[in-house]
Amino acid sequence: MKNILAAILLYCSFGTAAQTGTIERCELSYDSVGYCIDGKIVIDYIYQQGSEFYGDAAAVMNRRHKCALINKEGKEITAFIYDELVSCYYFPTYFAYKLGNYVGLIDDKGKEVFPFKYDSKYFQWDFQVDGGAAYYDSSNIFVFAQNGRYAALNCFGKPITDFIYDHIDVNYMWYVDKKVAEVIVVKKNGKVKLMHTNGKIEDKYQYDAFLGFWGHDCVFRKGKKIKFFNAETWRIVKTHLDEDGFITARIFEAEENGKKGLVDSIGRIIIPIIYDGIQSIQIPKDISKFIIAVQNNNKWGVRSGEDKELISMLYDEVSSICFGVQNMIKVKQNEKWAMFDMGTKLSEFKYDNMGCQSDKSAYIEIGDKKGELFFDGKEVWK
Repeated sequence: MKNILAAILLYCSFGTAAQTGTIERCELSYDSVGYCIDGKIVIDYIYQQGSEFYGDAAAVMNRRHKCALINKEGKEITAFIYDELVSCYYFPTYFAYKLGNYVGLIDDKGKEVFPFKYDSKYFQWDFQVDGGAAYYDSSNIFVFAQNGRYAALNCFGKPITDFIYDHIDVNYMWYVDKKVAEVIVVKKNGKVKLMHTNGKIEDKYQYDAFLGFWGHDCVFRKGKKIKFFNAETWRIVKTHLDEDGFITARIFEAEENGKKGLVDSIGRIIIPIIYDGIQSIQIPKDISKFIIAVQNNNKWGVRSGEDKELISMLYDEVSSICFGVQNMIKVKQNEKWAMFDMGTKLSEFKYDNMGCQSDKSAYIEIGDKKGELFFDGKEVWK
C-alpha cells in the first residue's frame, strides 16, 4: 500500500534537526542527550534520546526507556509514562505517543488532542506498530480504528465519521496554484464510496473496489471496468492524464484485497489483480512489450504485456540482468542462478552469483571461480 500513503509522522523522529528557539539538542554520546544554548549546556545529559524543541516542548526518553515532554527549563510537562513519543515536523506542537496497546496525540502542553482510546493494533506510523489501519495527514484528517472498524477525525479530535467503516483511505494533492484537492475513500459492506471532508457520502459514485491513488486520480473497479475519478474536477474521467495534462501510455500497480495486478492509463486491466506480488523487470516506451515478474505463494514467474506466461511461476527469484537489455532475465532456484532469454532457458541452475557485465554478457561466479556468460549462452572462465 504498499504503497500505501502521506502520513503526518513521515517526518517525525527523535533527533530531527529543525528547531525554533535558541536552545538546541546536543549529545555527549549517542545515548546521552542534553540541551545547549550557544554551545553551553543548560539541561544536563541525562536523557537517552531527545528531540529538538518544537514550540515550548521537547520529547525525551529516560534511562528506563520511558518518554515524556519537558520544557526549556528541563521541567517535566508530562510524567515519564509513554513507551514512545515523537514530535511532528508538519505540526510542531503535536506529539504522537504509544502507551501500552494504545496510541494518541498530545500537544506541547501535554493535553490530549485525541481521546486516549485508539487501538494500536490498527495503527501504523513511524513506531512500526503491527496492523493494517493507518494514521493519515490529509489537510488535518486522521484515521483510527477500534475493534476492526475505522473512523476519520480532524486534528482536534472531532469525529468526521463514526467507527462504522471496514476501511478508509485518504489522499490529497497539491497543485501549481497551491490548491488542495482531497479525497476520502470509505469501504463498507463490500462497497466503496467517496466521502467529503465533512463526512457526507457521495452516493453518485459507488464501486466494487478501490485500487489506489494515481497522481490526481483515484482508481476504482466497477465490475470488470476500471474507472478514474479526478480529485481536482470531482468527476469521472475516461483517461488518466499525466501531471502536464497529456495522455501517457503508462501502467499502474493496482491492489485489491491484498492481491496485485496492473492497469493502464485508458482503463484496461492488463495483468489480472490476482497476484501476491508483482515486480517490474523492463517497461519500455511501448508498454505492450513490457515484461513483469509475478508471485504467488512465494514463487515467481514472468508474464508479458499481453498477459502471456513467459516463465512458469516456480522459482524463488527473478529479475533483469542488465537495465535496458529487455529480454535477458536471471532466475533463482535452490540458491542457484540460471539465465533466460524471455521464456527460453540458456543455462543450467548452477551459478552462485550473476549480474550485469555489459550489454552483451553477465558476470558469473561458482565458488571462487569467476567468468562471463554471453547472452547467446556461451561461457568464458577466467
